[in-house]
Amino acid sequence: MAARPQKVWKLNYWSTVLKTNPSIQLLDNPAEVKISTSPTSFIGVGEGYVSISGGQPSKILMQAMPEQIIYGGMLNKMPFFMQMLPSTIATPVPQTKFRPPFAEIIPLFSQLAQLATISL
Repeated sequence: MAARPQKVWKLNYWSTVLKTNPSIQLLDNPAEVKISTSPTSFIGVGEGYVSISGGQPSKILMQAMPEQIIYGGMLNKMPFFMQMLPSTIATPVPQTKFRPPFAEIIPLFSQLAQLATISL
């Protein structure tokens, strides 16, 4: 597999922390921008997603509605009005909903099917 075309800018600044290695990367095929301060702490932005890693130990601060955040790639919080419903043993009300990544996988399968029909 060929390497993705990329352009990297290393940021030079004085720091007392030797583990930092700040850089800005522009990647192609698929297009992505990655801003990092260390190998484990970065922000990656591509078409249809934003990936954030705070490194260890760290906190990640987000400004988004709870329904727009996906936990572990498969769980969403229920809408606010559903979270207000009381949950009991007799009438359980889930606080999260399962969201498998089918929306992201189906376009990939259609592209693979198109490749399979190409005759050489």
